[in-house]
Amino acid sequence: MKISLLLLSVMLMLLTSCESRGVRVDDVKSAEEKTELDAEEKYEKSNQYSVGIELYGVFFESHFDSDTLYYPEGSIRLSDENGIVQAIEFDEFGNYIVFMDFDHSYEIRYKSPEHYTKFLTIDTRRIPQSLIGEGYYMPTDMSLAKNENELVNQLLSQNPIGKALMDITVGEFDWDLEYTDSLKAVVEQLESVSPLP
Repeated sequence: MKISLLLLSVMLMLLTSCESRGVRVDDVKSAEEKTELDAEEKYEKSNQYSVGIELYGVFFESHFDSDTLYYPEGSIRLSDENGIVQAIEFDEFGNYIVFMDFDHSYEIRYKSPEHYTKFLTIDTRRIPQSLIGEGYYMPTDMSLAKNENELVNQLLSQNPIGKALMDITVGEFDWDLEYTDSLKAVVEQLESVSPLP
């Protein structure tokens, strides 16, 4: 009986010692669950899109024939102050999407064989953090006309057809319509001149 009590005491001491030095099953489960949650959180963060600006629209040729709108074979080139960022082709319906980050000066150039090249400039710099929010969407359609006047071609190749920057008073990107209208007036004047050979 004394031996049995002695063995029981030793076993209790060993169990108490193991429990104090070891890890309980509940603790192991908690650690595993925390690891899984950490992994899921890292995965979600790595797969989230960065906050920025999405420019999208339709890229098309500016004439109709039998109620059909023809889309030119072309491309869209997005570049910033450091060089080309993306070269994007639109689909067969002329739809395109371009993603831009904040704190950059962008140029979006639209090109198609035998058509005038046009480009836009969008300044995403100097925007207060309070206005960035979840990003911005900028619907922007672009049409290209046939290249029939070299003077117009040179003008449009060197000057943006549109300029946009953030208007911090309203928290939206604003197109400089006065500038665009003045450029269109010059184009109309040049189109009245006979095309160069």
